[in-house]
Amino acid sequence: HENSTDPGKNMAKVLHCNGEHWSVNCPYKGTSMDSKTMMETKANAAAAAAISDPSKTGKYVPPFMKDGGGGPGGKNWGRGRERDDSSAVRISNLSESMTEADLEELVKKIGPHTKMYLAREKNTGLCKGFAYVHFKFRQDAAAAIEVLNGHGYDHLILCVEWSKPQP
Repeated sequence: HENSTDPGKNMAKVLHCNGEHWSVNCPYKGTSMDSKTMMETKANAAAAAAISDPSKTGKYVPPFMKDGGGGPGGKNWGRGRERDDSSAVRISNLSESMTEADLEELVKKIGPHTKMYLAREKNTGLCKGFAYVHFKFRQDAAAAIEVLNGHGYDHLILCVEWSKPQP
């Protein structure tokens, strides 16, 4: 009963070894000729090759393995480029009714800005009392501190200072 097929009939090949026998009876199952083991071996060899020579072209190299890519503890992890906080100012003691348009009106006379952030309460949408403005030029940011610090706006006295860089 071991070989119950006609010799004239074509038999399917076993995936493990391409032999002409049933896969349950394959003598190579579980050995190095087993396709699962061969795939794992190839994957391990490819990973070892990528680690040893990441400069090969045509292969994917994870960012943490690239030169200057940093890593989880690296400087640029998760960011495309370094953020420049050198021309950013923090404006505090703003009223709850402050809007982005009001903030824009307040700083547009001083100089061009690249980004503004007005902190708001999630639930109510009211201003939390502070904002960050990133000016295009550092001298405009210095002028904003000089002009707006101590300036009365909406019955409050504004406090304007250099933004502290985030870690």
